[in-house]
Amino acid sequence: MEIFVLDSKNIVSLSDERTTLNQFASNIMDQILRRAGTPSMFKKGSHSLLPKYINIPGQPNEFDCVVFVMKWMELINPTILAGCCNDNTAYNIERWTGPMLEEFRKKIVTKIILSKENSLRAEAIKTANDMRMTRPGDALRSPYV
Repeated sequence: MEIFVLDSKNIVSLSDERTTLNQFASNIMDQILRRAGTPSMFKKGSHSLLPKYINIPGQPNEFDCVVFVMKWMELINPTILAGCCNDNTAYNIERWTGPMLEEFRKKIVTKIILSKENSLRAEAIKTANDMRMTRPGDALRSPYV
């Protein structure tokens, strides 16, 4: 079994502390799997896995990491992961631009708000319908608005 790191800022672990944190996270995942009745993901005699970084296009700013990770979770194809880790090959996808990221953000928010699991879904739909105007009033038709 392998564990992969989706990091939109780095394609390698930047420090020993980060590597230790990654190994700790793999241990926690293994414990969760074993409690669920799944065999250990570690080889016999091994007590941790070193997660592999996936070389993906990086984010252009300091605030889109969640957008990147959520979009990657939609796009990821486990059958080709091994070929894009810890080397110079990137997962085969174009670099995302600012307008593309804005569109991703809108779609993610829409999915969250309209999800059947969202307890406030009905309220959000009602509020949106209340705010929607079928046709603009005289004040909004003014060229100065």
